[in-house]
Amino acid sequence: MSDEQAEQRRQGSRRSLSRQDRRTRSKRRKGKRSLFFTIAGGTIALLLIVSFIIPSLPFFSNPRAADTTVAPTQGTGADVGTFVAETLSSDHIPLGSTRPAYNNVPPTSGPHFDIPAPWGIYNTQLADETTVHNLEHGGVNIHHNLTDPALITQLEDLISRQITFPGCFVLQPYDRIPEGTVALTSWQWVQQFDGLQTMDIQAFIDAHINRAPENFGADCGLAAQMAQ
Repeated sequence: MSDEQAEQRRQGSRRSLSRQDRRTRSKRRKGKRSLFFTIAGGTIALLLIVSFIIPSLPFFSNPRAADTTVAPTQGTGADVGTFVAETLSSDHIPLGSTRPAYNNVPPTSGPHFDIPAPWGIYNTQLADETTVHNLEHGGVNIHHNLTDPALITQLEDLISRQITFPGCFVLQPYDRIPEGTVALTSWQWVQQFDGLQTMDIQAFIDAHINRAPENFGADCGLAAQMAQ
């Protein structure tokens, strides 16, 4: 074999090795890309699975399950309860003075005493002229004529779990509504329920709390009231 033939054979061998090396590197790159996409796809699938599982775990459940404080939601109030037009003045009147008859029982607006009732839960009935002033400050008054102590306790528990409580709430027995009923009022709004309908009561509160002519803050003036 001549030197020229030997050199041609060596060059051919080098070209063959170069092609084989390129094929090897190409296979490695393809393998790496395939591995990357496999890992990425698996990670995404795992994240999707976890996102469905985590909300069902006890420690990731709705915070209301652990903290039962009920926070008000935003609403217009236009579709919750019955609107009662303001036909009387909302003047302050001296304690014990006479007034025109309210246009609704329990009242939703009208003349009222100078001083509202302290916010909270009562076991005796308050004067309408007092609690109307609470409505003017954005409060929700809850009147009940319940005789079952268990229902009264449930109603008190519902109100005491409101986020601004005792601010913005007056809960009291009220003998001017039918026995077994609960009536809620806010400024110019009323809704009456047979028995204890907690979801509907909450809906009324969410729709009408702190919607009145006088704004005393989110707690309806509780902080200022307690400072006096």
